[in-house]
Amino acid sequence: ETNTDTGKIKVGASDDLSIYHDGSHNILLCSNNADLKIKDADHNSAIFYTSAGVELFYDNVKKFETYSNGTLSTGNMKCTGSAYVGNQVDGDDTNSTGQLFFGASNDLKIYHNGDMIRCQENGSVELYYDNAKRFETDANGLKVHSASTAAEIEMRTSGEAYRGSVYAN
Repeated sequence: ETNTDTGKIKVGASDDLSIYHDGSHNILLCSNNADLKIKDADHNSAIFYTSAGVELFYDNVKKFETYSNGTLSTGNMKCTGSAYVGNQVDGDDTNSTGQLFFGASNDLKIYHNGDMIRCQENGSVELYYDNAKRFETDANGLKVHSASTAAEIEMRTSGEAYRGSVYAN
């Protein structure tokens, strides 16, 4: 039914769905705790739950959803620009506390805490401590850098048992 006084299209026994324009915005309004679903005869495309999450589907398979702690994406994600993790907004990394986890048991964790690792494509890997390069690889092997005249490499087993040192003066 279309209400000519308000310009609203109302559908349902209790006017559960209204479609209208408020002068600035186009509004789809679900009433009576009804969720909004966008679908064809056989497939969901999107479900908007009342005062809760949103689910997006591809070929009737859920691929993206929102929940109280954030979002969940299932499948591959492609990004044509930058991806920011943490409290970054438009590349502002003044408070970058985000972490990336990889592996079935989160075996690999990548995050920023002020120290630095530099990995060059087809080239060296550099490790920094307190903004000073301490370790690097190159075409000939590896180099250890020291803040003093002597460098030390400690060798330990997985149980942290001390196995020896190499000193250079």
